[in-house]
Amino acid sequence: MQELRSSPRIRIDENIELIDINMEQSLGKLINISAGGFMLLASSDIPTNQLFQLRLSLPEEDSVEFGAECLWAQETSDEGHFWVGFQIIDISEQASARIESLIAAV
Repeated sequence: MQELRSSPRIRIDENIELIDINMEQSLGKLINISAGGFMLLASSDIPTNQLFQLRLSLPEEDSVEFGAECLWAQETSDEGHFWVGFQIIDISEQASARIESLIAAV
């Protein structure tokens, strides 16, 4: 399979949740992340082609907020859980720098 990402994703082993700011609820656990996107493990199906305003709750740090689009969702072998891929589409320079430092720390 040809890699289409412009930057490689880094696997996240910590328990970091992504919160839908508008609904004030968790979308799932962060699995991997790059400067341009991320994958999470969700306990419910997330509609593709939908925009989200998200908060990434970082350990021992302030939260990072950004906009992202759900590009794909696929049910895992564990029924009721989904792998979900997002593209980051709206992010401040400060939030982008925090994500870059998270990636560099891994």
